[in-house]
Amino acid sequence: MVVDLPIINRKRRMPAHAGIASVWVLSFLLTACGSVPDASSLNIQQMIVNIAATMPSLLAMVTGIAYVMGFLLVMKAIYKLKEYGEARTMMGNQTSIWPPLITLIVGSMLIYFVSAYKIGLSTLFNSSQPEIFSYSGDDDATDTLVQAVVTIMQVVGSIAFIRGLLLLNGAGSPGAQPGTMGKSLTFIIGGLLAINIYGTWEVLINTLVGT
Repeated sequence: MVVDLPIINRKRRMPAHAGIASVWVLSFLLTACGSVPDASSLNIQQMIVNIAATMPSLLAMVTGIAYVMGFLLVMKAIYKLKEYGEARTMMGNQTSIWPPLITLIVGSMLIYFVSAYKIGLSTLFNSSQPEIFSYSGDDDATDTLVQAVVTIMQVVGSIAFIRGLLLLNGAGSPGAQPGTMGKSLTFIIGGLLAINIYGTWEVLINTLVGT
């Protein structure tokens, strides 16, 4: 007797957007590090500084992508609101207006990404004029390395903030998985803390050690 068993080891294809993102990240790393050095010339600190030098360009690209995604989400929300109006006319109160409204809000926040994260930073840190890449130190090697790490963390925080907004949009969908709202808030708050990593560090030091 032949028994059909379910296929367990099924090959999974990498999504197209994941492959594109990998290519972008690899290209930035190769640009930052240049050609592969030999063991004698390998300098981890200089590699970090070189990678940090590419972060403004990466941030500009991320901001542009956020703008495009926000525009698409706003158009989707307008279409869904039109469908909601037609469904409400024909079927009464069986549909909800919240999913398209959340999509509209998230899309608007992505379009005005800089203003959105500034409002978030003002709420968390009581700072009305937060700036990315605004921290500077002395000219010695230690301060240069710290500044490079801060710059990289700020870009990582910006990406996490956008990721949180996209998860928030998914949390408003009817078939959203449990815990999606919590994940979105975690990404949003964690992204804001990373964007203002220097302020976050000062808050932690003042809380644990005192001024």
